[in-house]
Amino acid sequence: SGKGATYVFGEAGNDDVILNTGPLLAKDLIDLGAGTDTLTLNTAGNTMVLRGVENLTLTKLAIGANKINSADSAVAVTAKVAGNVVNIDGLTAGSTFTTVKDVATATAGTNLTVKFANTEAASTLTLGAGVNGTVETDKITAVTINAADILGDDTDTFTFKAATSVTINGTKDVKGVVTASATPADNKLENLTITSSEEINMGNTANVAALKTVTATATKAATLGTIDSKILTDVSVSSTTLAAKVGNISASAASTTAVNVTVAGATTAEVGTINAFAAGKLGDVNVTATKGLLTADAIKATEAGTINLTSTADSIKLLNTGIVAADTTGITENMAAAK
Repeated sequence: SGKGATYVFGEAGNDDVILNTGPLLAKDLIDLGAGTDTLTLNTAGNTMVLRGVENLTLTKLAIGANKINSADSAVAVTAKVAGNVVNIDGLTAGSTFTTVKDVATATAGTNLTVKFANTEAASTLTLGAGVNGTVETDKITAVTINAADILGDDTDTFTFKAATSVTINGTKDVKGVVTASATPADNKLENLTITSSEEINMGNTANVAALKTVTATATKAATLGTIDSKILTDVSVSSTTLAAKVGNISASAASTTAVNVTVAGATTAEVGTINAFAAGKLGDVNVTATKGLLTADAIKATEAGTINLTSTADSIKLLNTGIVAADTTGITENMAAAK
C-alpha cells in the first residue's frame, strides 16, 4: 500500500495471501481467482475490494474498522483475538463470522462489531474467544450468538440494529445491557432469548415499541433488570441451581397485551413491580422459589389470569401494595409458603 493502487492476482488453485503492510484502500484490488482462497490481514483499518476471496482472516493486529467495500461472493471471516477490538463491516449475503483465540491463553477481546452491507435474514456469530466489551450487529434480522467464552460484563452494551430476534447461547457468563439504537427505525427487537451454562446478569432492557418476549435460562444465577415494553406477551427467568430475579416489567407504560410472567429460582426468586407505571393487562404470573425467600413487588392489573406465588422451603414477602387488580370478572391468586 502506498501512493499508487495495489493489485494482487491469483490463479486456479487454493491461494493464501498474507498482507503485512498497509492498510488496504478502496483503490486496491485483491483478486485471487478460482479455488478456495484465503486473505489474511495483519494491518489495521482496511477497506477491501475482494474478488475470488472465500476466506478472510483478521489477525489480532487487524484492529479498527475493517470494511468490505465490495465482494463477488460470500466470505467466511475468522478473527483472531488476544485482547483486541474486532470490527468488520460490509459483509455480503451468506457470509459467516467466527472468532478464535490467537493462542490458548489469549485474553478476551474488547469491543465486537459485525455489520452486513444489506439486510441478512439470519446469521450466526460463532465466538470461540471471549468478549469483554460492547457487542454490536447491524442489518441481521435474526441474530444468533454462540459464545464459548465470556460474553460481556455487567455494564457492557449490546446493540442489535434492525434485528427482530436475538438468541444468545453462552457456555460461560453472559452479562451486559441490551440498549436501543440511536436510530429509532433500527429498534425492532421483538424476541430476546438468552441461555447460559453459567451466569446471566443483564441490565435494563428498553424497547417500548416492539419487544414481546424475553427468556433467560441459566445454570447459575439468572438476573434481568427492568424490561420496558407495553406489548410484552411473555417474560421468563429461571435458574437450575441458584437465584432467579427480574426487575420491573412494563416500567414506563402500562402493558396493553396480557403478559405472562414466570420466575423460577432453585434458591430465591424475585420479581419487581409488574406494570410499574400504571395498571395494565396480565396473563398468568408464576413465581417459584424452591429453597429460599420469594420476594414480589407490587403487581398491578386491569385484568389478570392466575397468579401463583410459591416458596417451597421458605416464606413469601410482598412489597408495597402487593397484588392490586381491578378485573371485574375476578382473578385467581394462589400463595403457598413453608414458613
